[in-house]
Amino acid sequence: MESHLYLLWRIDIRNSVRNDIAIAREYHIQPSELRRLPFYEYEWILEDITNDQKKMNDQQKEQQQSMPKMPNMNNFSKMAGMGQTPKMPAMPKIPMPKF
Repeated sequence: MESHLYLLWRIDIRNSVRNDIAIAREYHIQPSELRRLPFYEYEWILEDITNDQKKMNDQQKEQQQSMPKMPNMNNFSKMAGMGQTPKMPAMPKIPMPKF
C-alpha cells in the first residue's frame, strides 16, 4: 500500500533531462540553475512554456490562414529568374582600316 503512494511522485529522469536541455537551449539558462529550483517551480516553468508554445502555434496557424495563397508555379519561376545578373553584351567587331 505504501509503495503505491510513492508511485504518485515518481519522476522520469530521462524526460527531465530532455526538458532541461530544451529549456537551457531556448531560454539561455544553465541546467544547473534549473536543478536548484524546487520541483514545483520547475513544473510551473514547464507548464508556462507549453502554454506559451500552444499560443504561438495558434497565432502562426491564424497568420498562415490569413495570408494570400502562393502564386502559381509559372509566376514563381519567372520571379526566381529575376534575381540572376544579366549577361554582358559581346563587344562588336569593327574592321580596322589597313594603311
